[in-house]
Amino acid sequence: MPTKQQREILCARWRQEGLDVDEIAHRFRMDYRVRALTAYRWANDLLQRQVVDAYSQRFLNGDKRLHPQRLSEYENWPPGELGGREPPLSMLSRFAAIYHTTTARPVAAISNEDNSEGRETQHPPLGAPGTTVSD
Repeated sequence: MPTKQQREILCARWRQEGLDVDEIAHRFRMDYRVRALTAYRWANDLLQRQVVDAYSQRFLNGDKRLHPQRLSEYENWPPGELGGREPPLSMLSRFAAIYHTTTARPVAAISNEDNSEGRETQHPPLGAPGTTVSD
């Protein structure tokens, strides 16, 4: 898995190439085989703590909070992963707002229905032979 610093470099490179957040998330999913919500978090260069803080501040009242453990459970869904939990559609909609996308995009990614033509090409991970890191 790429480190946060490597993800930052990849996001910056892909943004320079003109990719939007959905295309960046798709690349993370394909290149690193991560689940959709993790890929969207990475595409926005966010840590779990930042997401739960943003979610709690924007969408919850009073002392209610979304905890990192619950986000992790949602990120490990769909089934097949230990600890995965299906997020309600209302939460997916709120995550989409935090991730600067539409609700339909992460839902399609979770369902593996976002493999539009031209997006199936894998790109070598950062640090793989033949790749370079530039500032």
